[in-house]
Amino acid sequence: MEIYWQQLLETVAQNPWLAITLAFVVSMGEALLVVGFFFPSTITLVAIGGMVGLGKLAFWPVFIATALGAIAGDAVSYWIGFTYRERLYNMWPFSRYANLLASGEAYFAQHGGKSVVLGRFIPGVKSVVPGVAGMMGMNPTRFTFLNVVSGFAWSAAHLLPAMSAGLAMHALGQISQRLALMLGVVLVLTTLLVWGGKHGIALGLRYLPRGLLALLHWAQVHDTRIGRGIRRLMASEHADYRLVFLLNLTVVVVVIGFVWLLESVAHQGGMIGFDHAFSQSIQTLRMNWIDPLMLSATLLGDGIVVMAVLTAMLLVLAWWRQWWLLAGVALAFVVAVLFVDGMAWFVHVVRPTDDGDIGFLAFVVPSGHATVSFTLLGVLTWFALRGCRAWWSNVVLASLLTGMAVMVAFARIYWGAHWPSDVLAGWLFGVGILAVFAQMFRQETVSRGLTASILLASGLALMLVGGWHLKHEWASAKTHYTHPLAPPLNLAQLPPCRADVAGQCEEPFVLRWYGNPAAVLPALPDWVQAPDWSLMVLNRFAFPNSTATQLPVLPKLNGGKAEAFAWVKPSVLAGIEGRYVLRLYPQPVQDGAAPAFTLWQGTLVFEGLHHPFGQLSGLWSPPAGVACVATPLLLGLPRAQAIGDVLPSTEAGVCGGQLVVAG
Repeated sequence: MEIYWQQLLETVAQNPWLAITLAFVVSMGEALLVVGFFFPSTITLVAIGGMVGLGKLAFWPVFIATALGAIAGDAVSYWIGFTYRERLYNMWPFSRYANLLASGEAYFAQHGGKSVVLGRFIPGVKSVVPGVAGMMGMNPTRFTFLNVVSGFAWSAAHLLPAMSAGLAMHALGQISQRLALMLGVVLVLTTLLVWGGKHGIALGLRYLPRGLLALLHWAQVHDTRIGRGIRRLMASEHADYRLVFLLNLTVVVVVIGFVWLLESVAHQGGMIGFDHAFSQSIQTLRMNWIDPLMLSATLLGDGIVVMAVLTAMLLVLAWWRQWWLLAGVALAFVVAVLFVDGMAWFVHVVRPTDDGDIGFLAFVVPSGHATVSFTLLGVLTWFALRGCRAWWSNVVLASLLTGMAVMVAFARIYWGAHWPSDVLAGWLFGVGILAVFAQMFRQETVSRGLTASILLASGLALMLVGGWHLKHEWASAKTHYTHPLAPPLNLAQLPPCRADVAGQCEEPFVLRWYGNPAAVLPALPDWVQAPDWSLMVLNRFAFPNSTATQLPVLPKLNGGKAEAFAWVKPSVLAGIEGRYVLRLYPQPVQDGAAPAFTLWQGTLVFEGLHHPFGQLSGLWSPPAGVACVATPLLLGLPRAQAIGDVLPSTEAGVCGGQLVVAG
């Protein structure tokens, strides 16, 4: 998938008019009467906006083409409505979507001229409001003014967020090209999912009532056990029956899924291959700046923190004299713990990485962290959904608790403590036990006060005990989960280039420095240390007069670790104002029988200085074909000599040349 994404970027970069034309066509098609309901404009414009942010396309041509397309589409729709008026209800294909025209008329009648602006942003009516405005005789001059204003606003609303994502991807690509490509793939798939879900829901709302009526009619005609069950399931007075049916169905699906997962793991099925591939991918993405977040998540999922939160919950239930709920919560956790321990004895699957555990602790199906934390947070979510009356409170609390469960589970995979199948097994069991819990207490009344007390006590327990646990266990956990130190290499094994997080070759190493890195800067005239990241330095991107040496340097990873030193030199390359950036990475080296020492390897790139919109400052790679040679810039170092063949530059802005050995 990453290969196709890279090919798409290259194709767009070579044919920018293709993207500009596509932006105009989809924007116009999206605004056409009724037809626009089926146009995938969001997907296309998000992708094009992301490419603008990546620097593959110019902003203004894309923005103007998108706005003009939207304006033209609305104008055509208005003309159709103004010309044919009420006859549209009897004309194909509009006659097939009379309900859309009717909803557009109702919206226009309620909001008047504002609907031309507002309706463009609202799914379901945006493709019919301009035509309805024409049908209802809106003044053409007024419509044109509102159409133009809303067209440019709509274009900005679609392109600017995607452009920001593209800018973030470009910055991430400077750190790791592979990570940027993976993020691009995720963004595209997410956009496709959102678009498909949005239109799927719209179609479902349209056709689902018809399907339910047809099913009910069939059940009334066929007086069988299945027919009677369907009639009872669909009857309005049997809401509790539907709930029981759904909960039991959930348990059945969970049992089937768990049995399949267990069989696949026990018999080395397809899940094992997925486990190893996914775990290996995650391990290659481990980075120092993510480690603290993942370490916090895994420590907050430890037993002592979970027990503290559970105890707080049980104490609140006891205080409120909710003895049946107290017994149900306690039983759910006892069953969860027994299940984890029992399965570890039964299914002997060792951890992805050897962390020194012995006995049943060395076996990991299912993940204890994932099972217990999911059960705990699931019960808290149940209380939140039952006790909070406002829908937005339910959404916020459920999202927060679900996010915490996902973080704990992902942290276990991140540290190599569990396989994905371990986490999935724990979640399946958690869903099953929560379905049983919800069925047992479906008639239980939970007051708002009880819910607030449970959430408050649980939150305080998490902060107090979790904070104490983080403070006392951080050092030992960091040592336990830390990356193993890379063994020293001999000179013949030194890598020729900076390695991405997945081992992909990036910029070539054009410098080997044997001395103290602090001695490099004094030996290079006109070079200065890159400014450290801070809010004040970050603010310089917002001013058009910032110089190349005033802007910070994005970190670039070599084997998951950022550079130790970064220096910059203002310069002009092929008429482009910008700067050179020299980065040094440490490499342990063993030269024969001599003691191991640290050799410093350096990469050199050129970054062009740009001022977007004449109001900001930014740094971009120069166009392809601009040659950058590092050797003359580094020969001024003490005892410097150029050796070996010329190292090619791998991409725009990357400096090649002969390897310079100095120090």
